[in-house]
Amino acid sequence: MIHPLHYGAKAAIPKFLVIFFHGFGANGDNLLDLSYFLETTLPEAVFVSPNGLTPMPHYPGGYQWFPLKDDLNPDDLKQECARVLDKGITLVETIQQHYNVPPERTFFVGFSQGTMMSLAIALAHKNICGGVIGCAGGLYMDASLIKAPKDLPLCLIHGEDDTVVDPSASEATLEFLEGLGFSPTLTLVPRLGHSIDERVLKEIGTTLNQISKGKKYA
Repeated sequence: MIHPLHYGAKAAIPKFLVIFFHGFGANGDNLLDLSYFLETTLPEAVFVSPNGLTPMPHYPGGYQWFPLKDDLNPDDLKQECARVLDKGITLVETIQQHYNVPPERTFFVGFSQGTMMSLAIALAHKNICGGVIGCAGGLYMDASLIKAPKDLPLCLIHGEDDTVVDPSASEATLEFLEGLGFSPTLTLVPRLGHSIDERVLKEIGTTLNQISKGKKYA
């Protein structure tokens, strides 16, 4: 695998897999440092941070999961995200096969556009992961595409002062998923913009600990 990765302290043969989905214009290196904190929660995990699906010539070293327009029109987001879903699913399945970790012990952590992508991949498949933690993003997807079980853990985290992706994106996602019978959670972080701070990192670690319980290997 050519993606940036980090093995937890006890992950010579990984039992868990955490896949990071970076934001627009970043790359796999962007979120990998989170793993040095999160391995205290999942020491038997391998943390993998793939680049987005398409390189961006105007962002040196940057990638995107799908094209974005400046106005972040929801209809455009739905269309573009749906267009690359199959590629995203294939990417995840390839990583799972490489590390021999099953879907139920695979967890997604997304930021911004990576949240949009990770939520869509998780919800468009009947069984591709054991939970999603999405930061500073939202879901842009038609209900007809959703196949995931209603008990899939979905955790949303958003800074109250985010001016790049408004917190209303997470609030709308929460309402949409609840209307479909899911039970997502949403944590709004005071005095936080479009970023991940120590409070968010702690919330991610706590959530990973919670959703990993009961998914131990035989």
